[in-house]
Amino acid sequence: MIVQDSPIGPSLEGRSSVGIVTHVLLIALQDVVDVLDPDQFPSGVTHQVGVANLLIKPGALVHRLQFGVGMCQFGEADSDGGYVLSLEATLPTSHPELMAWQYKYSQCRWVALIRQIDEQCWLLGNPETGLRYTFNRSIATGQSSKLTFSGRDWHPAWALPTIDLATLFPDAGFDYSFNLSFDS
Repeated sequence: MIVQDSPIGPSLEGRSSVGIVTHVLLIALQDVVDVLDPDQFPSGVTHQVGVANLLIKPGALVHRLQFGVGMCQFGEADSDGGYVLSLEATLPTSHPELMAWQYKYSQCRWVALIRQIDEQCWLLGNPETGLRYTFNRSIATGQSSKLTFSGRDWHPAWALPTIDLATLFPDAGFDYSFNLSFDS
């Protein structure tokens, strides 16, 4: 794998979730080299970004968030010839780990890879503008924290075949067994 996986907050692995979004992977915009348009570089599935079409810098840090029942929602709407994409998560408490992450990355823009409960995966944001991140915390409502990622794009969210890091970003060294000769 050519990226570093960095989980944030407690693991919810194995817990059931009937919410819309269960997993979010965040890649800082400065680490995204390009996302090849699936209409120009088709993957075999309409409007789906192929595994080889998400290009990021080697060693990029991928931040991983997992959510429980109904804690995270994804929305998109067409607006003025483009689309408004939003990802909103509400966490019931403010984890020290989340607060440290918030302070460190509050000014960063992101590209998000998300997975819904039905295993459908999406890519949100683009390499030019990414998604803007905002954070709100309310002590009056039992110390809940709200994370919002939003942005505009010229197309709706593109589908992804998976958000599995080993599949999306495999170690792919040069294969010396490849041969162009007619004798092989």
